[in-house]
Amino acid sequence: MNNFTALAQTKFWGLKNRLLGLFRESKLKIIVIFLATVSFWFGLYAVFTRGYVFLSTFPDVGIDFLTEYLFGLLFLALTLMLVVSNAIISFSGLYKARETEFLIPFPLSNGSLFGYKLMESLSFSSWAFLFLVTPFLFAYGIHRGLPFSFYPLSVIFIIIYLFIPAGMGIFISMMIATYMPRRKRQIVLVAVAATIGLAMVLISTLIELRGTALTFTVRWMEEFLSKFSFAQNPLLPSYWLVQGVMSSSRADLHGISFFFLFILAQSLFIVFLLTAFVRRYYLTGYSRMQSSRSDKKYPVSTWVDFLGGICLFLLPRPLREIIIKDIKSLLRDPVQWSQSLIFFGLLGVYFVNLRNLPYLPTTERFWQFLISFLNLMATSLTMATFTTRFVYPQLSLEGQRFWVIGMAPITRRTIVYGKFLLALISSLVISESLMFVSNQMLRISLYDTIMQAYTVFIICLGLSGLAVGFGAIYPNLKEDNPSKMVAGFGGTLTLVLSMIFVLSIVFIQAAPSHLYHSFRYLGRHDLYFWRMVTTGLITVIGVAAAYFPLRYGLKSIERLEV
Repeated sequence: MNNFTALAQTKFWGLKNRLLGLFRESKLKIIVIFLATVSFWFGLYAVFTRGYVFLSTFPDVGIDFLTEYLFGLLFLALTLMLVVSNAIISFSGLYKARETEFLIPFPLSNGSLFGYKLMESLSFSSWAFLFLVTPFLFAYGIHRGLPFSFYPLSVIFIIIYLFIPAGMGIFISMMIATYMPRRKRQIVLVAVAATIGLAMVLISTLIELRGTALTFTVRWMEEFLSKFSFAQNPLLPSYWLVQGVMSSSRADLHGISFFFLFILAQSLFIVFLLTAFVRRYYLTGYSRMQSSRSDKKYPVSTWVDFLGGICLFLLPRPLREIIIKDIKSLLRDPVQWSQSLIFFGLLGVYFVNLRNLPYLPTTERFWQFLISFLNLMATSLTMATFTTRFVYPQLSLEGQRFWVIGMAPITRRTIVYGKFLLALISSLVISESLMFVSNQMLRISLYDTIMQAYTVFIICLGLSGLAVGFGAIYPNLKEDNPSKMVAGFGGTLTLVLSMIFVLSIVFIQAAPSHLYHSFRYLGRHDLYFWRMVTTGLITVIGVAAAYFPLRYGLKSIERLEV
């Protein structure tokens, strides 16, 4: 048995034991998460199917042509996200994880350790990719009546393709560790600035469409697609995947075999290059990363303490100190807050330019309502990923240091409340600011702006309760990688329930306005009445989503032995 097989077998037995432990728990919990996951998958499938029906209204352009462009944009965007995700996960796994520190002294080859970490990074970063892409492909296949062979062939193409973005991400992390171990903060800031800059360039390209043709006409669609022709560049790896999938849809054996072998060759080539790089430079990078760690002594009091003391002076001192400690911990780790800055920065750039985008008729009342609720949904779903990614692991990240906080003159209940308040305040500041900008750019009335602000408050309340509550119910004090915590059972359950919660709140709150603007089923007085009814209903749902997870989380954390 070689080293890689031994490591993989250890991971397999660990996973098997966790699954067996899961099945020994409440069957109701397993059924709930299964039904929630299936419901969310079919929800995505329904949305994508509706999108293909809309694309069918452009017969002169051709749905296959439009789909090829959509696949190109989708796979390009997901590939970039996979590269970033793999870079972050592999950087933590190869250079900072306690497991790696434990394995380094053993007589393991660098190649075996790298292969083990590659598979780990792939599994943690790619499951969401498959979960999002499969309903997209199934909706296309069923809408077009494609043969059964399209589905397994598409999945095979995706699986062998995943090695390419994973290899690129791992290569970036290894280059940083080997040659720039002390410049992580600068690299993160450059990456954030570059991402937001690219978004601004893309929006400026779309602004050029203003006045070229009437919105949603064939000519407009052709002009629109021409702005995204960069996604069809044959040098992009995502283009190879698109061509493989489209060849499968046409049952083109020559195209299928060519792109299958081409993607497989590129995947094997990048793994070969990485293996050669690992054998020569991995230990050098690991050594430099360890030596770059400094026992930096932070000042006792900083500007965070000063501002926190002013803004949170109404809170009891123990609660205030817990919140300030968590803010300091977040600011000292640029890898964590930079991801949020990228996503919410992109939303901010989009909202600020709403009046300039040529395909949005923002002067019509119906479109104002529709775009406003779509923006609310986009912001809230992004916030759901934010709370799951950053708030859920907060209690687990205390790890082996939890006993230190436990010995402090504060209760565990105070610790949980502190994390809940910090999550609620930070999510409120971000979401309310974005939606205020969106409503101002759309010229939404003051009444509707206030109603949306209240809806955002309910959503933030529920998301914070879900993330902190489930983080307390499923603490993992042995793991030090937040990505692995989120990819576990508790993190997956939190993400799925958060998504369902957000979609439920938005759909309920939008229903009266939709009936009024789209079908004229309601009069104006009826509209105000039903909006008050739905506001009361979302209040009940939001309070329940926050209360029950927090209640059970408090009981769990107070029984926890450390």
